[in-house]
Amino acid sequence: MRMRLARLNALRLLGLALLALLAVGLARQFPVYGQPVLALGVVLLVLGASAALVWHADAALTLSLAVGLSIFSSNWQLIGLPGPLSPDRLLLVATIGMIIARAPQIRDRPPFRVEFVHWVLVIALAWAFCSALVAGTLHQRDALFLLLQRFGALPYLIFLLVPTIFQAERQRRSLVRVMTVTGFYLGVIALLQGVGANGAVWPRYIGQFASNGGGARAGGPFLDAVSNGAALFACGLVAFIGARGAASRAWRRFSYGVVVLDLVGCLLTLERSVWIAASAGALVAIVADRATRRFAVPLVLAVVVSIGLAFLVVPGLSAHASKRSQDKSTVWDRKNLLREGFGMIEAHPIAGVGWDRFVNEKGSYARQSATYPLTAGGKYILHNAFVSFGAELGLVGLSLWLLGAVLAVGGGVTGRAPPEFAPWRVALLSYAVFFAIIANFVYPQVFPILMLWVLAAVAWAGRLASSAAALPAVSGPGGQSMLAVDGRAI
Repeated sequence: MRMRLARLNALRLLGLALLALLAVGLARQFPVYGQPVLALGVVLLVLGASAALVWHADAALTLSLAVGLSIFSSNWQLIGLPGPLSPDRLLLVATIGMIIARAPQIRDRPPFRVEFVHWVLVIALAWAFCSALVAGTLHQRDALFLLLQRFGALPYLIFLLVPTIFQAERQRRSLVRVMTVTGFYLGVIALLQGVGANGAVWPRYIGQFASNGGGARAGGPFLDAVSNGAALFACGLVAFIGARGAASRAWRRFSYGVVVLDLVGCLLTLERSVWIAASAGALVAIVADRATRRFAVPLVLAVVVSIGLAFLVVPGLSAHASKRSQDKSTVWDRKNLLREGFGMIEAHPIAGVGWDRFVNEKGSYARQSATYPLTAGGKYILHNAFVSFGAELGLVGLSLWLLGAVLAVGGGVTGRAPPEFAPWRVALLSYAVFFAIIANFVYPQVFPILMLWVLAAVAWAGRLASSAAALPAVSGPGGQSMLAVDGRAI
């Protein structure tokens, strides 16, 4: 039966890949963006076919693939695929649809449960939507994208629906495998960029961006070093979970190798915020995990030695890192943007200037400092997520967003859960610390945000699995209902 399900899943994924290729062909053959009716028809056709293909698939696998493919989310057009037809969005929408509609693979799973934290997230999202509506930015494509995928609409929906599909170890293993492979890919790309081998990088747009003035920082498929660093750290955490629970020695060694590769990749981003966040997040993970706490000193020394070797082995890394650490212009930019953001909060403390209005309004709040020059003009965006939300949504919107995030992370880390969820709770805490630090410097792209809420959802799956009422039911040999613990019938 398992082999048959695996073959069916493989066939469905192959069908989905062929469908994506068909979508690329249609998009290149017709000017989709110039013809709204044609664009709507193509999108609906592809969405419908995608839903049909994944209807009987493993929701955990399709969701994991959707999150993994979202590393290209902002740059699919550089590969030749329009955003509305990108595979990650198709898989994500199809997976959400199959969870809501109770597809056959999850029909016997417990339904999703709405708690206080979910209502807080709904209110925060409603506040942001109203802000965009009043500010007149709701109809703008970029503003709507930021609202749906970066502020929280899709991540919040994942946090609500996904816990029910990650209670079984088999489903969590799907996430581990996909994220470990994703981490390996990101680590290799970062290493190639670090040594200057941009011609060997795939997709080509990554190397072309670096060669055309993108700098020596390892931005990976994101073309953004901070987002790439966040993705590397998140994948490294999941790979470490997989290494500890690996059944085969080969996969264990591969997973540990990915962890080391991703840590080196974080270094190659040449971003000070990533260095600080990775150090803090790794230290939290080591101390919070009982299994690694006693090895804290050797592990820290191993990380230091690995970083030292990277400085010695990777050509030009030491010079690039020194140059970045002494770069004052980016510091001045951030200080000026922060002054403008705080000025908006002071002038509009309740509702802010409106969603996605910072760039248009910031000129009115520019002030010359006595200690550094006035920079960051033009279309520079505010790199601090907290101040950005405060400036655009006011202190009310910022407080709602913060409260929802704290409740989601805190609820996943604390409370009762089976022992097998302990590594996931540590990973959530570690990545939350990492994310909170980099959010003070930049708000990352889609993948790092999705990973925060996926990790929170997996941790909350442990809360659901801790009570007998939340145990999923499976069909026995005669079709009778049976209880299942960690995917095994009892």
